[in-house]
Order: sequence, then structure tokens, then C-alpha cells
Amino acid sequence: MTSVIETGTSELSRAHCEMLIRMASEYDPKSLGSREQRGYVKLFYDGSDLTPERLAEIQPAYGRFQRVDAIDPLLYAREDFKLEPPEGMPLMIAFLGPSASGKDSILDLVEGHYPSGYVVNTTTRPLREGSQSDLARYEFVSKEDFRHRREREEFAESLPLGVQGEHFFGTSIESIDRAFASPSHRLSVWRGDLVGLTQLKPWMTKNYPQVAFVTFFVLPQMPLGALCVRIEQKRGLEQAHRWRFPKAVWEIHAAGEMVDVIVLNPPDPTEAPRDAAAATVAAFRAID
Repeated sequence: MTSVIETGTSELSRAHCEMLIRMASEYDPKSLGSREQRGYVKLFYDGSDLTPERLAEIQPAYGRFQRVDAIDPLLYAREDFKLEPPEGMPLMIAFLGPSASGKDSILDLVEGHYPSGYVVNTTTRPLREGSQSDLARYEFVSKEDFRHRREREEFAESLPLGVQGEHFFGTSIESIDRAFASPSHRLSVWRGDLVGLTQLKPWMTKNYPQVAFVTFFVLPQMPLGALCVRIEQKRGLEQAHRWRFPKAVWEIHAAGEMVDVIVLNPPDPTEAPRDAAAATVAAFRAID
């Protein structure tokens, strides 16, 4: 008998689930091998919440994270990383997470409680209707303009077509310079992507060695199948299955080896990630 899970807008058979997990492995076949793929298929169907403890059974790197109860129980830090201010250094926070994890909603709430600057991203996707944060965090350009600017090497990092669907995303050198030229804050936030992180982090090390670079990852505390439902509901079935959910699985797996701090985002009856935002504010205060 074929296992079927209700995913809100579709019935996802076990074969289809396995296909989506295999698609996730295309981002990094070496780390997402057959053992890990079987682990994520099992995780999809067993209903366990995504937590560092549960993920450590599939991705051992998650075993290096320890809960930071002294600051907030929703925070986990890598065992060799301390949530404390780097003396005399400005900060860039890379704020990452899979699709529909609540990154933007968390940052929207954080803005009202903690002043920080933003590194503005450049994208060719359209402005999301009713999103005020889009206007503050993105520069919207045509694909032709983006290609020309990339040819002129104006980006510190840029994502090719296919990584984020049919649109380009990047971070201009100018936007980074502008963020650190402001005297009003010591901490700047880059709301980014793990693929872009592999480009931006070495660029920052080379060009801004005086800036402490800290990576945060929002981990939605829900079953993997529920995350698939959430992505379908927010971004549509076609996007969810073509690239958003497979990429989310890869990002969740890769984050264990790539990030410094994990922010658990538990469900909230108001649909606003209040607890995760409070944990993020506490973390920002601890390191700023």
C-alpha cells in the first residue's frame, strides 16, 4: 500500500516525498546521501518537530549545538561560539532560514524592539502586495539591469536563476558599504540565503575583516510535513514542490554545519512569531 500524507493542497505519496528529498540532495550530493535522504523521509512521516536534538539523528553536526537557557530557551549556539559582544567590532548578522520559517515576520517584530541597520538586497522578483518590509529590505530591478550590474562585479554575492526560482537575488557592495557607513548603529542585518552565505562570508572576511560576521538560522519547530503544507499555503503548490520545499530540506540539513546560532520558531496561536522574536532580540542584545 502506498503511504499518503495530506499536505493541505495536495496528497503527497511516499514516492513523491522521496522524489522531493532527492531533489534536495542536488544542492549537495556529498552531505545528503542515501542515508540522510531516508532519514528525512522518515522524519516527514513520523510527525516529529524539527529541533536540533531530532535533526542530530540525521545530521550529526546538530549535536554541536547547546541550548542557551541563560539568554532564552529557544536559542541554541554552536559549542565553540559564545553569545557575547566581540570587543570593539561592528557586527553583521546573517539572518537565514528555509522558506516559510518566519524570518521576515520575526524581523518585523524585532524592528520595534531593537534598532539595527539592514543590508538591502537586490532582486528581480516583484514586490509582494502589502509588504512594507519588502520596501525596506529590497531593491527591485529588472533582469537586464541585474545582469549588467553583475557583469560589472557590483555584487558581493549573487544567486543564479534556479536557486530562488525564476528570479535573481544578490547583495550589492554599495549596500554593504552604506550599512557600515551609518554611525547610528553597530549591528547590521543581512536577510539572506545559505547559498549566498557561501559567497558573502569569504567576501566579508576579505573586504571587512574588522566586522564580526555572525550567522543566525530560524528553525521552524514543526513537523517537516507541516512545513511542506505551510510552504504550499504561502507560495503555492507549484513553487513549493518545484524548488521551495527541496531547498528548505537542504538548508535545514546544511545549517548544522554552516551557522552559529539557531532560533527555534514554535507555533503561535496568533500566527505572529512572538516568542522567536523575543529570543532574537535577547540574542542581539547579548552580542551587541
